[in-house]
Amino acid sequence: MPRTQNSEDAGSDSIASPGTSNEVCRITTKIPPFWPEEPIIWFAQVEDSKERKLKQLLMHEELGDRKPSQFLRHLQGLAGPDISNDLLITIWTSRLPQNIQTVIAGQTAPTLELLADLADRVHEIAPPSLQVACTSTVSAHASTLENLTSEIAELRRQMRQLTTHSYRQLRPKSRGHPQGRSRSKSCTRSDSSYRKYPTCWYHSRYANKANKCVKPCDFKAEKTPGSR
Repeated sequence: MPRTQNSEDAGSDSIASPGTSNEVCRITTKIPPFWPEEPIIWFAQVEDSKERKLKQLLMHEELGDRKPSQFLRHLQGLAGPDISNDLLITIWTSRLPQNIQTVIAGQTAPTLELLADLADRVHEIAPPSLQVACTSTVSAHASTLENLTSEIAELRRQMRQLTTHSYRQLRPKSRGHPQGRSRSKSCTRSDSSYRKYPTCWYHSRYANKANKCVKPCDFKAEKTPGSR
């Protein structure tokens, strides 16, 4: 099967590097000589080369600060006259902001120019910068809400600690020595027992040596010699 050296260059790319010219450079494709013996393979190789060129166009071009219509003309200049409108629209719309894609997805404009004009109008109403600002605002609100939720949870935890601490402070102590100078332990007894025995059992039995006292109790400590 005869093939020339040019067949090796069938899929080579020819894309001008950014900044080399102020004019729009068109993407070109080197087509190998026609193979009469295998035309199907030749056409497949040519189509594959074009497909790779269009993928490069899709991957590297961005809308930037241009209007959608300006971006469309930019893609047309890069792709050349051989690209179909359907494929060009697919590439063009895929590079537009999501809100513009949503609007023009269901439109059946008679011409590509009218579709580009519609995209420009949507772009003027809600430019990408406004969408970014809205997204940032929503994120800020979500962050603030999360912080408030954390603060409320911390306040609840502190309230539970304070409640538990207050309960322990107010709960009567049945064991241990009470704070103060006196080391005696005191309890309470009924009024009927007090009326019958004004002095509690401990003071009745141990007098000044009693370490405990059940109130009410009328015992009065006797002064020992040498006490002031």
